[in-house]
Amino acid sequence: MMEIFLTWLINTSLVTSVVALLILFIKYIFKEKLGARWHYSIWSLLLIRMSIPFAPEAPFSLFNLYNHFSNIMINNDVHKNEILQKQMINDNQVNELIKISGDYFLSVNKTIFSSPVGIKFLIWIVGVLIVMLSMVIYNSYFYNKLRDKEYILEGDSVKLVENCSYRMQINRKIKIAQTNKLKSPVLFGVVNPTLIFPRSILAELRYEELQHIIFHELAHYKRKDIIVNWIITILQIVHWFNPIIWYAFYRMRHDREVACDAYVLSYLEPHEYRKYGLTIIKMLENTALPSSVPQIAGFSSNKSHIKNRISMIASFKEELGLIRIKKLIIFTLLACIILTNGTGMSRTGMAMEFNTNLENVVYEDLEEYFKGYEGSFVLLDENDDRYYIYNRLKSKKPMSPCSTFKIVISLIGLENGILKDENTELKWNGNEYPIQPWNKDHTLASAIRYSVNWYFENVIQAIGEKAMKDKIELIDYGNNDISGGMTKFWIQSSLKISPIEQVNMLKEIYNNEIPFDRKNIDTVKNVLRISKSKDSILSGKTGTGAVNNKAINGWFIGYIEKDGSVYFFAVNIEGENEANGVNARRIALSILKDKGLY
Repeated sequence: MMEIFLTWLINTSLVTSVVALLILFIKYIFKEKLGARWHYSIWSLLLIRMSIPFAPEAPFSLFNLYNHFSNIMINNDVHKNEILQKQMINDNQVNELIKISGDYFLSVNKTIFSSPVGIKFLIWIVGVLIVMLSMVIYNSYFYNKLRDKEYILEGDSVKLVENCSYRMQINRKIKIAQTNKLKSPVLFGVVNPTLIFPRSILAELRYEELQHIIFHELAHYKRKDIIVNWIITILQIVHWFNPIIWYAFYRMRHDREVACDAYVLSYLEPHEYRKYGLTIIKMLENTALPSSVPQIAGFSSNKSHIKNRISMIASFKEELGLIRIKKLIIFTLLACIILTNGTGMSRTGMAMEFNTNLENVVYEDLEEYFKGYEGSFVLLDENDDRYYIYNRLKSKKPMSPCSTFKIVISLIGLENGILKDENTELKWNGNEYPIQPWNKDHTLASAIRYSVNWYFENVIQAIGEKAMKDKIELIDYGNNDISGGMTKFWIQSSLKISPIEQVNMLKEIYNNEIPFDRKNIDTVKNVLRISKSKDSILSGKTGTGAVNNKAINGWFIGYIEKDGSVYFFAVNIEGENEANGVNARRIALSILKDKGLY
């Protein structure tokens, strides 16, 4: 669940960063042609996009641009292979297909913070708590200032608030109070909104100036700006790590004040605009209110933004109905392309993919084979250099290789002279394992067959961390990350590789395209051989990732040599349990059998 949440969070942050940059670009290009309220309203699309957990897919989405460029050279059609659907054989037939050993593995016991994902989640939590704590401390300090506020129950200021409320068509009674602790008037609270004035301002301002300020604060109430403040605060806490989001909200707050001014001007007569502008200048020159208190709304612009606000006030004109309709149409179209996902994004929760593109691909519908699992199938027909893929996005998703990585351990062990050949025997250390075939001496061949963890852990230790890292980077295996511990990085830990990468790695090994001695590669080919039928040879390796005694990540990778051609394949399955190498192998063999390859 943590990995799913973090994937969603990062992808949402990336997507909304794109949305924020697009909005800033549109605002810059059409700066003079958009009204103040439109400049602010467009930010609502960012808030909506950040607030919804999932967005519908649409062909007109902005994020289809990624799919377009990533698939420019790819045949993106999904072929439903009816022949395969009709020829699917049952589990018993698959099990009778070949007699090979089972998939042997041990469970990794993990606490919530014992994995790289858990550590990332912990960092995010710590960041959330720090940002929340700083906001709580600052807001508590501000709220303490309001404890001695004194409600005003009658007088000219009360009548003025009532009159302004009437003019702005606000039916709710807005309370008014005064205090010595504030320097700027604010609108406080959502449930019981109250206008709070500094005593000095109530005493010094003229009637018309006070009216302008009340209009401004009531405009915040009418526009629900305090509620928006809370939404911004929550989203900013969740995305505390994203500077683009912080900057976008900074700009949004300033646009809000300009929009609020425009809203007030719509209730004033043209000859009152200049006087309203002078009141705003007077307030901002002496009382600049911080914008990090979500419970209030007031004069929160910095002095550097006075010019923008005054410029808007000086040039303000009521929009004609036709212009409003045009802007509404543009806003609706923009909402459609921003608030939707590109085709295929919602199916996996992966908002964006950055893997290397492939040429000459056929996408197949093999869903029937993967019932009960989230899985992918990749087949490379070397003869015509064509990939056959089920589940495009998951085929690119990096996963822990688990015991399939023992292929690479074997290669490096042979290359570094730790292993001589397939008959190199290592002595069992006497530790009793729950898997009985592990409790004896093993050769490389038998260790591959029974997936003996202790054998390969010994080989890794003999190789050493530096040599292991150098060799992995030399062949560019997945993400090349062995930071998860020398004997554990390949078991539900730091090392990750996608099904497509697995297939490409097998191809490079088979064709001697990696800088390893050919004799060592041939040795590994021999130990990977599983079975032989009348016209084909099957080679491969299973792998299972089990966490807290539940198999959640199953692999079967390998290749088939048939009639002078070679077919490389990889199947990966994920699930809450029973997603193991045996079931991955069963699925792979079903597909390969129905394709007539074995």
